[in-house]
Amino acid sequence: MSEQTKKKIIDAALSLFKEKGFHEVSVRMIAKEAGISNGGFYHHFHSKDELLYQLNDFILTYVMETGKAVAKERESAIEKLESMIRAFIRVFDVYNLEVTIMYRENHYLAPEYYEKIKQKRDEYQQYIFSIIEEGIQAGDIRSNTPLLLNGMAIFGMVNWTYQWYEKNRSILIDNIADVYIDFIFNALMTKRAKLNPNYHQYFLDDE
Repeated sequence: MSEQTKKKIIDAALSLFKEKGFHEVSVRMIAKEAGISNGGFYHHFHSKDELLYQLNDFILTYVMETGKAVAKERESAIEKLESMIRAFIRVFDVYNLEVTIMYRENHYLAPEYYEKIKQKRDEYQQYIFSIIEEGIQAGDIRSNTPLLLNGMAIFGMVNWTYQWYEKNRSILIDNIADVYIDFIFNALMTKRAKLNPNYHQYFLDDE
């Protein structure tokens, strides 16, 4: 019952944050929407700020753990990077509303929570950068473009998905992943790597 109540609180908060924005929503409003008392809210969260932090932390942890679990089963940096990008993109479908609120409202995070989330984001970025560096050392990823630029280009492309993606559109999330991966690998991979039969699956067929 306790977990069900917590879920009701989170669902109510997400709905209100989407409609009104984090700053305009009070604990009283969340509790009313969830059909519980204010005390019921504080039994699960110390504050509205903690709720927003837990939402951010949950999404980032999910993306990291899901991606890393698949990447560990891959051998080359190209295969690892593909699995991380695909896991990153799929979260926009699995947790669409949660991700939208996270990106839209994270600037309201209290300083102590912001630092924790920043640390986790930095950890994720560095993991992606390490895979790109591994690919450069293997001769599969171009070395003539800055590592930081390569990594941030990937994050910029994928992060912006929340602005336009909707589940009820005709394009499926895995189709979006296929297109992004084709774009990214066409830009990053060396000519030699593009000739590797193991990597042909990551490119869309020309018509």
